[in-house]
Amino acid sequence: MLEIGHNIRKARLIKGYNQEYMAGKMHISQEAYSKIEANKTLINYGRLDAISEILDMSIEDILTMDEKGNVYNNVADQQHHFAFHNGYATEKKLIEELILEKDKRIEMLEKMLEMKNEELKKYLK
Repeated sequence: MLEIGHNIRKARLIKGYNQEYMAGKMHISQEAYSKIEANKTLINYGRLDAISEILDMSIEDILTMDEKGNVYNNVADQQHHFAFHNGYATEKKLIEELILEKDKRIEMLEKMLEMKNEELKKYLK
C-alpha cells in the first residue's frame, strides 16, 4: 500500500529537515504537518505540490520512493514499485487529481502558446 505520508517523512529526513521547518514553510502547525506524515489526514494536490517544492523533489519522486529512500521513476529501471490495488481509493484519487491538474496545465500552456503565436503573426505582418 502506498503511504504517502511515510514517503514524505523519508524524504524530509533525507534532506535533514525537521517537522517544525516543514510546517513553517507550509504555514501550518507542526501538529497538522505531523498528521500528514502519519497518514492521519488526506493530502491534496496543493499540499503535496508545496511539500515537493520545499523538499526540492518532484511529486513523482516522493510517490515512488521505496522504504530505503530510493526513487524508482525511470522506466529503464524496470522497478515499478508503484501499483494500485483495490482498497487503495485514497491513493488512486490523489493520482487522478494529479493527472487532472497536469492536463489542465497542459491545456493552459497550449492556449498560451496559441496566443503567443497569434501575437507573433500580427507582429510579423
